[in-house]
Order: sequence, then C-alpha cells, then structure tokens
Amino acid sequence: MPRTVSNKKDSRIGKTDRDIKRAMLELIRKEPYGQIRIEQIMQGAPVTKVTFYKHFASKDDVLGSIREDMVSEMLASLNKMPEKSLGGGGAILPFP
Repeated sequence: MPRTVSNKKDSRIGKTDRDIKRAMLELIRKEPYGQIRIEQIMQGAPVTKVTFYKHFASKDDVLGSIREDMVSEMLASLNKMPEKSLGGGGAILPFP
C-alpha cells in the first residue's frame, strides 16, 4: 500500500519524538537532570526550538513521556509472560 502524506507526517513526528527522547536520555547519563537545558536537548536531537515545543511543553514533559514508554514496555512484557512464571495467577493487568 502506498504511503500517504498523513503516514509520512506521522512517521516524521514519531522520529522527532524518538530523537528528542534519545537526546534527553544521553544527557541524563552525563549530567544531573536539574542542569539539563532545553537548548542541549535541541542540539542533541537536532531540532529547532519551534519543533521541540510542537512536540513537548518542557523537559519535564520529555521525561514524563520517557517514563510512560518504559511503563508501557514493562506492562507489555509482563502480559506476554506465561501464567506459571507469574506465580500461577497469570497477568492481572488490564492492558493489552
């Protein structure tokens, strides 16, 4: 199926989000969170200030999105585990 303009835009948005989150994680490995500036994240992504703010409201917003991704991945992994490995009760999480 050919890609539509909408699919291309969605793909670019996802890539930009990933680039910003990756830049944030790289910075967190190097220095304390409180010292990280949005300009550093923009430089690491690399994105403009306008693009950054189209995707995230603040560096706290970036960190919150990273946390949500991590929790979603963890829950997905837990829900894929066999019932026996979860203590016999199976996955009780209401997530797909």
